[in-house]
Amino acid sequence: MRLEDSEEMSQIQMLEEGLYSEQNELDHKILKTYKISKSVKWFSLIDSLFNLFFVFFSPWYLIPSLISIIGYIGASKKIVGFLYVYLTYQISMIVLRLSLGINYWFENDFSVLKLTINIILTIILTFFDSYISRFTHLLIKSIKSLDVLELQKLRNIREFKTKFIFW
Repeated sequence: MRLEDSEEMSQIQMLEEGLYSEQNELDHKILKTYKISKSVKWFSLIDSLFNLFFVFFSPWYLIPSLISIIGYIGASKKIVGFLYVYLTYQISMIVLRLSLGINYWFENDFSVLKLTINIILTIILTFFDSYISRFTHLLIKSIKSLDVLELQKLRNIREFKTKFIFW
């Protein structure tokens, strides 16, 4: 067995087993979609954990937790419908948080400290939701740009050593 045959065999085995690394030749669109998907999975997982924490204060936070899990599943399995549900949730949370925050600021008398904390938390959470919405929208666009074979190849990938996208 020659060296070229063993390298070829290892690449074939990697393809069959669904194990890839960044140096293997994969289509650029598939690689980009996978990286964005990885980011959305992490962000939706963090979002889900934050929402689960608030379930102890109000059982209504179970609904956002489940929607965040739907976002995680959509990013994992590359299901556009689930990603649309998650994107709609993120956008509605931005609008709701800003609306309630503004209403709350004008309707209640706060001490300066409470008002400052409320404003800072609202701004941080709004930026975080906007950030997640951006990645979810990019993932939806990226999945839609793939043809059926590329999407199937992407869904078959079990492990792919690549970098996390922050922006």
